[in-house]
Formats: sequence, structure tokens, C-alpha cells
Amino acid sequence: MIFLNNRNRQVYSVCLSVCFGVLLSLPWLLPHVGILSLFAFLPLFFSIRNLVEKGETWLSYFAIIYIGLFTWTICSVWWIANSTFGGLMIAIFFFPLYMSIPFLLSRFVMKQLGLLSAYFSFIVFWLSCEYLTLHLDIAWPWLLLGNAFARDVLFVQWYEHTGILGGSLWILLSNGLAFLLLKKNNEQRIFSPLLILFALLIVVPIVFSVYRYNSYLFSKKQLETVIVQPNINSYTEKFAGKNVDIQIGKMLHLADSLISSQTHLLVLPETALPNPIIEDEIDSSFEIKQLRNFISKHPRCAIICGAITERKYDAKRDGMQNYFSIKHRSGMFVQYNSALYITNKSMQIYRKSKLLPGVETMPFADYIPQINKLLFNFGGQGGSFGTQTERTVFRDSLIALSSLICYESAFGDFVSQFANNGAEAIAIITNDGWWGNTPGYQQHLSFACLRAIELRRDIARCANTGISSLINLRGDLITKTNYGVADVIKIQLRPNKELTFYTLYGDYLGWISLLLSTIILLWIFCRKYFASLF
Repeated sequence: MIFLNNRNRQVYSVCLSVCFGVLLSLPWLLPHVGILSLFAFLPLFFSIRNLVEKGETWLSYFAIIYIGLFTWTICSVWWIANSTFGGLMIAIFFFPLYMSIPFLLSRFVMKQLGLLSAYFSFIVFWLSCEYLTLHLDIAWPWLLLGNAFARDVLFVQWYEHTGILGGSLWILLSNGLAFLLLKKNNEQRIFSPLLILFALLIVVPIVFSVYRYNSYLFSKKQLETVIVQPNINSYTEKFAGKNVDIQIGKMLHLADSLISSQTHLLVLPETALPNPIIEDEIDSSFEIKQLRNFISKHPRCAIICGAITERKYDAKRDGMQNYFSIKHRSGMFVQYNSALYITNKSMQIYRKSKLLPGVETMPFADYIPQINKLLFNFGGQGGSFGTQTERTVFRDSLIALSSLICYESAFGDFVSQFANNGAEAIAIITNDGWWGNTPGYQQHLSFACLRAIELRRDIARCANTGISSLINLRGDLITKTNYGVADVIKIQLRPNKELTFYTLYGDYLGWISLLLSTIILLWIFCRKYFASLF
């Protein structure tokens, strides 16, 4: 009978853990259910309480947590397998392992300082881990909790003050207070203040956000912009044999259908020019001549265009970045995933600086260059790219704007550096065709809505296979294409010079949490050390 009770308790804990994972994955899979994240941790918290009260081992505690985090991860990002099965295996194994750290550390704190200290430490440990995923070589921000509201922008207009880590903090606090409410519901003295505090925690951010959403004033200045979505198959056409001349011709033909004498900007997607171009010879390349010929017919128009570029390796500038030789050319070269800003008189280049781990770079490759040999093949695009340290802003007489390339749009603090350098609007060029018609491209699109709120910048998003769109500075999708079709849209881009609090101070919640985490752990170890002396 005792064995049966123990077994039932274990099954109960596992079911609660799985329930947590499924609930928390829903905002990544469905629109307008971000509010569920404010309660999604409850099953896991009750599962943990069940284990702690029964005195289960650390291994059982870890297993239950890992099962929940694993369920959340695989339910949210299973679509990675469409491009690289190995990449999915790494994500679903290592991310739950990494995010188990806050739970394990907070249990350690609970044994030393008690339950309330443990819960506070859990929050700062979790935010610290999220902060590190944004700023270290292991960067993978896809499942940061604050992203749960990417398709509920009406509720998180205050991200202009906190960034998505503010959303993570909101979720953790709400779940914690809800857990205490349910745990203490028979103690009226505690229950009533907690209930009031919980209600305020839910209602105040939403009310403030709705007010901010409805009261925001837009800039009157508008720049006509045309966005081309060519829908060129990344596996069978773009990198696998379709003539580049035909690809460029298709994009310019689409652009011609909407471009006018008032058009100031034409946006083409990531790697619109897929064949490598040497930067020192870029003006003489056939592809650039083709684009400049188009500009000569529309002299007021500039082009933002994705390209693969190469430049000579410079040890002082490039450090340990991967370099290679080119046949019949002297010296070594570094390859970049780049964005070009082309006018009839000039050319500006930005080289992608946040690379996709496992595909465009490997973590810690600066210290162990040989590790780049383990890179996954990403359907024809891949290899170790170089990066640049500057956050380039393209400038002309009418606007200053920056172009993010694909994965970079998931990093709020990183993107804020472009606004600090003077960017008044943002272009995002991407190729989301690797994952097929799955939640992957929808999630990537929704993250751009959060960047628009954080920076209060209009975003012109151009995706090879979709979805291409205008995202206004409230995070609304104003005009958008359908996925998987060749299309072109005309939008009005509104420049904005305002610098939000988040733009100025970035992920301050993260580094504050990291500091508090360090203080908590040092305090415990110092206390134990001095206690041992006496």
C-alpha cells in the first residue's frame, strides 16, 4: 500500500509537470493566450511542493522540473526539426537543463534561508539565466518568458520601460502570488492582503498598457516604402541552382508593380544576393550593377538588400573569426551575412553580428576555432560567418535607419544599440522558409512586434517566404503578406527619434538580478563559513 501511494504520488507529480509545460507553450503556439502564462507555473509549483513535503531526493526534484521544462521546449519549438534535427535535439536537451538551474539554486536557498527567501531568489536566478542567454555565446532567446506576450501587445506597452525581462518578471511574480493564495486560502488574515496584491499585479500593468496604447501619438512624417517577398525556395532554388539573375529579375519585377516616384525605400530579403561578393570589388559585381540600373530608373529610391559578402581577413579587426582562402586570390578572407544600403551614389554595408548558434557560428568559437567544424548544414546556407562590432545606421537626407538580419530581431538590448546610434526606423530582412509552414515563422514575426514597442520604432519586415509586414511603434501588424506566396506591399514608414527608457538602459533588470543572485549566494556561503569558525 505504501508502494502504491508513493507511485501514485510520483505519477501525480509528473502529470502536473507535463501540464505546466503544455500550458506555458500555448502562447508560443496560439495567438492572444499570453495571459495563460501568468498562471502556467502553478502545476509545477504544486508538484514541487508535493515532492518537498514528502522529502524526495534532489534527483527526483530535478527530474520533475526537467520533465516540465522539456515539455515546454519541445511543444514550443518542435518545428526546428524541419531545418536541422540535430539543432532540435540540442535545444530540447540543453535548454531545460540550463533553466533547471534557478530551481536547483532556489531549493538550496530554501534549506538555508527559508521559503520566502527561496521564492525571491528563484525570481532573480531565473532572470539572471535569461539575461545570460541574451548576452553570452549560448544566446538563444526564443523561450524567454516575456516573449509569451508577443501576440498580445495591447497588454505590454510598458515594455518600452522594461523590455521583455519585465514581462518575465510579471509572469514569475503573478505565478508566485497565485500559488501563495491557493496555498494559504484557509488563512483569512493572509489571504485578503495577498488577494488585493495579486489583483493589483494583474490589473495595473494591463490598464496602464491599454492607456498607453490608445494615447500614443504618431509622427506625421511618412516615407513610402516597398517591401518585396519573392518566395524563392531556400532548399531547391535560392542556394541550389536557380540562376541569380532570374532571382533578382523576379524581385525587381515585383517591385516595379508598386514602386512610384514617391517611393524612398525598396526592401529585399536576407541573402537576396546569395552568391558571395568580395566587398572591395562590390561596385563592379554583376548583381550590384543590376540593382543600380533599377535605381537609375527610380533615382529617389534606395535599396536595402541582403547579401553574402567577403572581405580580406585583418587579424587586429577580426581576431579569431573563421577565415579561408579563395582560389586565384592572395590573402585570407572572412565571409559575412550582410545587409547593403544602395543608392545611386553610395553603398553602405552592415554585417550581421548576432549569429545563429550551431548554424552560422558555434558557441565559444572565438576561443576554440576548431569547434566550427561541428556546424549544422542549414539547407544550403551555413558556415562560420564573421561579425562586426559597430551597430551601423544607414543615413541619407530623409531618414536614418538600421537593418537587422533574421535572428538579430530576437534580441531587445542588442537592437536598442541601433536606436542609440540614431536609427529612426528599423528594417528586418529575413528568410523564414527553412521551417516550412509551422509556428516558427509566426513566432519570429511576433518577436519583431516587441522590438517595435521597446524602441518605439516602425519596422519594415521583409521575409523571403513570408510574412512581410509593416509593424508600427505600438507593435501592431498594419499591412502584411500571406506566407508562402510571392507578393509585394507598399507601406508608409514613420521615423521617430524618441529614445525610450529601455533604449537608454537596456536589460537593466537582468544585470540587477545577476548582481542580487551573486549577493545571495555569497551571503549563504560566507554565513556557512563563519558559522563553521564559531
